[in-house]
Amino acid sequence: MKLGIFMFIAAILCPTIMIVTGLIFKKSALKKIVLPIIVIVILAGLILGGYFVINSLFPKAAPINVPSAKSVISMTVAKNEMGKAGEPRKIANTDIESILSQLSDAEPTREMSVQDSPDAQTYYEIVVETSERTHYFYVYFENGTCYVEILYEGVYTIDNGLVNLLPTGDYRIDEKVKIINTESDIDAEELKAHYDNGGIIVVRDWQLANDVETIVRGIESREHDEKDLATVFCKSKSGAPYTGVVKGNTSDLEGEIDEMVANAKATQ
Repeated sequence: MKLGIFMFIAAILCPTIMIVTGLIFKKSALKKIVLPIIVIVILAGLILGGYFVINSLFPKAAPINVPSAKSVISMTVAKNEMGKAGEPRKIANTDIESILSQLSDAEPTREMSVQDSPDAQTYYEIVVETSERTHYFYVYFENGTCYVEILYEGVYTIDNGLVNLLPTGDYRIDEKVKIINTESDIDAEELKAHYDNGGIIVVRDWQLANDVETIVRGIESREHDEKDLATVFCKSKSGAPYTGVVKGNTSDLEGEIDEMVANAKATQ
């Protein structure tokens, strides 16, 4: 429809410009004044027409369809790496609303989704089950940009921080690891015993990291700040304290925590 409108405008505009230009050139005094105006009009017409053509042939995806948090029965995520799918893991109820909020803010692109799976070496499949239907969202990185794809519907850009909410790390199913996400996860006596018995503690809140370190090591800690995305505490084999920190922006927080936990185990 838009392409047809553009062709109609072009069919009228081009001959008109040619006729007017011919008349102006007969009156040489008007050349210097009117000619630049004609050039500008032609360029504007070409730019506008190009936009209509691109928008018609390569339209942006429709606004992303995200269910409401209240309608969600369950939400899981699985990491697919080099064609190998990981085990689906349940997303905590406390994170569902944040994830849906980020998905709803996704910006449509002109890239089309024409395959049964994303063309990425590593991607995350988010499955959202509601009473009406099941939604599938595929999240991946390309050249530093985070995308979410809905198969055969569209591709969208999204905030890189989304992946930090997805529980895909192996440390989450490690019996030796205790995870602290909120203040309610902290039981001082239990935490101290876990640490003293060789357990590993992963804290995903920098303010809580100060509190946890004070509890397990008996020292007043103020060294952690908002740049600390996750902190790992344990005792090394010699009894010396080990602290690992994941800082700054990362496209794979869970993977970096896994690596930090592996480093902690190596000291034991």
